[in-house]
Amino acid sequence: MPTYFSSFFAVFVVILLSRRRRKIHAIARNIIKRRHVEMNELVEKFIGKNCIIRLIDDSFGQLLKIVAVNGSGMLVEDKNGTQRIVNLDYVISIEEKKAK
Repeated sequence: MPTYFSSFFAVFVVILLSRRRRKIHAIARNIIKRRHVEMNELVEKFIGKNCIIRLIDDSFGQLLKIVAVNGSGMLVEDKNGTQRIVNLDYVISIEEKKAK
């Protein structure tokens, strides 16, 4: 009888922990999705403007024009017309550069 109880208890604990893990992952997904929506709304204000975009690894820092924003990325274009896709997860700052 005690072995059944310990087995039942172990299965019960595993089920509870697995449910809790799924709930934590669902909450994290909602937070990430909400962040993307907020970031997209902010970046959309810069569409069509010349901006300086800084990434986590400082690979950019040049004058670029934001062409489009979609999902977790944005399409940018430099002065030569070369287009690049930038992942919004790696963007630290976007600064609008006024025309002189």
